[in-house]
Order: sequence, then C-alpha cells, then structure tokens
Amino acid sequence: MPKLTDTHTLLLAHAAQRHSGSLFPLPEALAGTARAIKAIASLLRQGLVAEQETRVAAEIARQDDDRRVGVFITPAGLTAINANDGDGAAVSDVASDADAATPRTKVSTVVALLERDEGATLPDLIAATG
Repeated sequence: MPKLTDTHTLLLAHAAQRHSGSLFPLPEALAGTARAIKAIASLLRQGLVAEQETRVAAEIARQDDDRRVGVFITPAGLTAINANDGDGAAVSDVASDADAATPRTKVSTVVALLERDEGATLPDLIAATG
C-alpha cells in the first residue's frame, strides 16, 4: 500500500468524486500551490494517477502544441483511498470507462484493459484499438 500524505488523499478523493476521474480543476485549497504540483508528480510516479489527452478545458493540466493533457485517477488510486462499494468493486471505473468527454490514446486503452482483474484477451485488445 503506497504511503499517502493528506495532500495525496485530498487530490485522489477529489478526483474519485468526478465521473471523469480528473484531478483538475484542483480543490480550492490547493489551486496554484507548489504543494499540489509536488503531490501530483508523486502520484504520477506511484501510478495512482495517469496523464491522458482530454478535450474538456477544465481538466487540462498542461498543453503540448495542440495536445491537451489532463491527469486522471487510476484503479490503483481508487484502491489506495478505498473508493470501493460494498462488493469491493471500484465506485468509478475511470481507467476503463469509455467516456466521450475524455478521449483515450491507444496506449492508455491497452494499459487500462491489461490492468483489469480479468486481464485482456487478444480479441479485447483488437476490438478496443481497431
């Protein structure tokens, strides 16, 4: 189990409450602070959040030319804060949910499929990536 600070927990809980699982916009208490930037970098290194492309302006963490990137909670992040329902299933399966507002890259789609408890079959991967 990863060691989480209060800032980590706040960021993950905030993202878990959103349908998209986005960390952005940040909670008001952390917006624009160096503490938030350090905490997000730590969460990325631990695999509790992941960067992916987004078209939703409020979810953009950074922009590289015409590519807009957001930071989203992963299933590992949900598990780290015990964001589970009574059956142990994640409340929001954001990493594998096909959310129209949050387009996914092929790589992030494949990673999400492989991280599922049941894994992924070759037909699953082909269907998801075309």
